[in-house]
Order: sequence, then structure tokens, then C-alpha cells
Amino acid sequence: MHKLMTILSLPVNSFLRGVIFLLLAVLLLFGVSFTKFSLGGALYINDLVLAVVTGLAFFVNPHAKIPLGFFVFALISLLYFILSFAIADKVPVVYIFRQFMICGYFIEALIIFTSLFHNKERFDQLFLFIKRFSIAAVIFDSLYAVFLYATGVSIYGDQVYVYISPLAVLGVMVYYALVLNSKERFRLLKLIWALILLVLTGHASAVLGVVVMTLLYVGTYMRPTLKIVASSLGLVAVPIAILVFRSLSDANAIWRLVYWGVTVKRIFLEKVGILGHGFGVRYADEELSRILQEVYKFSATLKRDEDAFVTPLHNAFLTFAFHVGFIITLVILIPIILAFMRGQSYRGNKIIITTDEQFLAHALAGLSIWVGFNVILELPHSS
Repeated sequence: MHKLMTILSLPVNSFLRGVIFLLLAVLLLFGVSFTKFSLGGALYINDLVLAVVTGLAFFVNPHAKIPLGFFVFALISLLYFILSFAIADKVPVVYIFRQFMICGYFIEALIIFTSLFHNKERFDQLFLFIKRFSIAAVIFDSLYAVFLYATGVSIYGDQVYVYISPLAVLGVMVYYALVLNSKERFRLLKLIWALILLVLTGHASAVLGVVVMTLLYVGTYMRPTLKIVASSLGLVAVPIAILVFRSLSDANAIWRLVYWGVTVKRIFLEKVGILGHGFGVRYADEELSRILQEVYKFSATLKRDEDAFVTPLHNAFLTFAFHVGFIITLVILIPIILAFMRGQSYRGNKIIITTDEQFLAHALAGLSIWVGFNVILELPHSS
């Protein structure tokens, strides 16, 4: 029976990898035009495709080894999801489902990638795809930037977002990390062009992400004592930068800090950082909604019932902690921190990690900055 399953899984495995790659290409090209395409209620076409792929991936390799910490996170998230139907008071089921999907997508991704890319050969294939995909993202984003600034026409109309899709921003950031850790020709020109793309068609937090990548790259070649000095100077530079650069202290930045500060109090004072609020819960009460909108000029109308449930914190890690608790969110944060520390490994005059490891560590750090200032992992169910 096991041999038969192995034989059957071979064509299904190849098919699923093809579907995943096709899905990413569609997300890159069409962005929210695809992800926001509803099949009815809160079910989007993006969700249906992912659900089918997840089910088939589990069929292909039902015995795939999921890291224990991630398995615990997935299990607790599902328990909160189930309990929320009983705990949430007079909240439409659709809001419970939509808030849960930040964890739902994590669970689906966990099943898909542990099933399809579980050995070194297949991981190398995935790694190669990531590199090629980042190059494709830069090409598409470059064409879009030329179109946007030649015609002045944004696919989002009058909205403030000018990037062609969130995945394009992700791809350009990954490309920056790839080139940063390579020895290829014209490296400086490629890095400058990626940075220009993020300035023109990205987001300020994406630019901050690649700045952090660059600092980490330079830090990799520093001795530990120099890292301490550089880190201290960096801490001093932060408040100076906030005072000098208006974009870091304008209403768009300040309301985030207020929103985060109130949420942190709710996480640690109401739930002691151990328990979460579950799903189907307002992110902001009426008083906070009024303060954010009238005092800090927050553009979303949080006073409306729907927006109060689907306008999260613009920080994916805080959103996780709000729903399932800070302690269990550490399961996600610790691997990121360990990857960061691994990426900074230094011994004597020799770097003791591979270029690929360094690339992944820097890409992960930069992308963490990006999702830490935006609604990304919650898409398309929020904002």
C-alpha cells in the first residue's frame, strides 16, 4: 500500500508544484484583482485554490514531519478558532473566519511545504524557484513602474497604493537580498535599481526592510566588538531619524504606534501574554476608533462594524499575539530570531555560514520588517 501511494504521489507532486508556481505568478500579475475575487461570502478564489492544494499535498505525503513548535502553534490556533464560535457574543460567523485566516494561511503553507519540499533535492528546487521568481518580480515591477510613470494611471485608481501587487514588493525585496549576497557583475547597479523600484512602487516599510538587510550584511563582516559599537550608534540614530524625517513621525506613523501601544496593553494586561483573544473580536473599541480617526487621522472607518473586525493592527506579529497569545506567537518569532543570529555568525576572519544561508537570513529579516508595518499575512481577508 505504501509503495502504491508513493507511485501515485509522483505525478500529483509535480502537478501541485506547478499549480503553486502558477498561483504565485497570478498573484504577482493580478494582485488584489485576483485575491479579492469572491466566490460568495468570505470565500475567495484564492482560498479555494489553496484549500485544494493543501488537501492534495496532505494526500501526497500524510506522514510529513512538521516541526513540533509549528505543530503546536497550528493546533492551538485551531482550538481558538473552534472555541470562538462559542465565545464570540453575537458576532457574525464570517468575521470569525476572516480573522482566523492569518493562522489558516500559516497552517496551509506548513502542510504544503513540509509535504512537497521535505528533502534536500526538492528544497534545492524550491530555492532555485525563489531566485527565479524574484527576478521575474523585478522584471514585471520594472515594466509596471515604466507604465505607471509614463501614463500616470494606477491600477488602483485614486488609492494610495501604487505597487502592482503585494507579491511584487515581496519579490523585489527577495531579489535585493539575493543580489546583496552574490558576487555577480553590476551588483551595485542591480541593488540601486531594486531600491528605486521599492521607492517608486513599494512602501516606506519595504525600503526600511532593505536598509536593514544592508546593515545586517555589513554587520556579518564585523567583529563582535564592532557590532556592539555599531548597534549602539544605531540605537542613538533612531530617535534622531524620527525627528529629522517627517514620514517617520507623521500621522500615518503615529496612529500605528498608538494602535500598537493599546493592543500591547490588551495582550499583556487583559490576557497576561499567555492567553489570546480568539477570533471574531473587535480590534479597536469605539473610543480608540474615535481617537485614531479624529486625532491621528487614521483613514479607515473603524466605527463601522465590518472595519472594526477586518482592519487589524498593521503588524502581523502583534495580530498573531492578539488572537492566540504572546507565548504561542514566540513559536514563530524564535525561528526568525535564530535565523537572524545565524545570518550574523562570525568567527575570526571567516564567515562560517553559506551564501544561501546568509541570503535567506537577510531576506527573512527584511520581510519581517515589511509585514511588521503592514497588513500582508492577513490578506485578502483584512483591509
